[in-house]
Amino acid sequence: MRKIVVNYAVFCASVFLAMSKPALSICLLSSAHEPLDERLYHHFAKTFAQAGHRVTILCATEFLQKEENGIVWDSFEGNFMRPSAKIRIFRQKLTFHKPDIVLSQEPLPTLAGYLYKTNAGKKVKLIYDITEWHPSQTQLRKYPNFLKRCWQGLVLACFNLFSAMLANAFVYGEMAKRFPYRFLFPFKKSTVVGYYPENELFVQNMFVPKSENDEWVLGYTGIVNEERGMFRFLEAVHFFSKTHPSVRLRLLMVVWFENEAFKTQFETKLAALKNVKVTLYPKLPLLEFCEKIGEMDICFDLRKANWENNNSLPIKIFYYMASSKPVIYTRLKAIVNEVPQISEFGHLVDASNSQEVSEAIAKYVFQPQVYKRHCEQAKSFYNSRYNWKLISPNLLRFVEKLYHD
Repeated sequence: MRKIVVNYAVFCASVFLAMSKPALSICLLSSAHEPLDERLYHHFAKTFAQAGHRVTILCATEFLQKEENGIVWDSFEGNFMRPSAKIRIFRQKLTFHKPDIVLSQEPLPTLAGYLYKTNAGKKVKLIYDITEWHPSQTQLRKYPNFLKRCWQGLVLACFNLFSAMLANAFVYGEMAKRFPYRFLFPFKKSTVVGYYPENELFVQNMFVPKSENDEWVLGYTGIVNEERGMFRFLEAVHFFSKTHPSVRLRLLMVVWFENEAFKTQFETKLAALKNVKVTLYPKLPLLEFCEKIGEMDICFDLRKANWENNNSLPIKIFYYMASSKPVIYTRLKAIVNEVPQISEFGHLVDASNSQEVSEAIAKYVFQPQVYKRHCEQAKSFYNSRYNWKLISPNLLRFVEKLYHD
């Protein structure tokens, strides 16, 4: 509690100092994320706007033009545009808004930000916010030919490093994502700003006591494909329901599908479940998504432990913590390194082993004291360590100092 009070005081002081200086014009750019993305809008844009800066969100994924609470959206539908066309439109919009800070989330808009900066006729700082591996497996999956996939991977990796070279500074979403940038560009300024959600999205006390006689709501969210673990989740639920037929289960899933083949496979596996209720929702806006988390009892993520996933922190784990939910996750190096308290509010498992996942579920269902303790610990760690209010002052100081130095 003391840490929260101190950090909140620092944030208030940062806001006061920021308002005593001339307001900066800040443009947030993304070619892959939606205009109301958690990090882009709920974290970065709100933090900058509350500090008195002028904030504009430029995304190439959806048309949205409006102004609300000091934040301007000037986004466009560019999903089917050529990269050169996206860069041209980003440059045009940047020239119109004349930002002092350009904060970009991908290589392409970073290049657009640099082209704007070189012709701006004023001081401009370019920040690259790195939260993904470039290129990602998703980007390369569309190239079935091995040689072409290798070639495209090399091209995309070189383009990413070229864009990174153009930036003045880096913001990393997690420690692992600093590689290879801190070795290739050791003199560029950088900071780590995590994916922690803001407290206002969640009910303050969401813990509901449970016993084995109650209906247990098992939650899973995300895109359905072979990699993200939905099929392993359904197999584990099938195993648990056969092993413990007296336990009443309901699956609450917020899902969308990579393609029709995965949708068909999902429906087939779902139909094989007996005596299990199912509630499905499509992809939801963030506030509605957080409400659905509140209905879950145990939250899951059983993605494959490949290299990319093993070195990428699953963002939703912090949303589950904030909602007082215990978790059952794939044993990933990123979780062990970034959330060392995981065993105090969840279980890490071999996602391919349905029996091990089933046993983790059973520990909560048949040991209510363990369930209660993990729920309370999840919320406690969120409040004391993984709360956006604790890290937002660092982001604000970093951006302002970068510009004024």
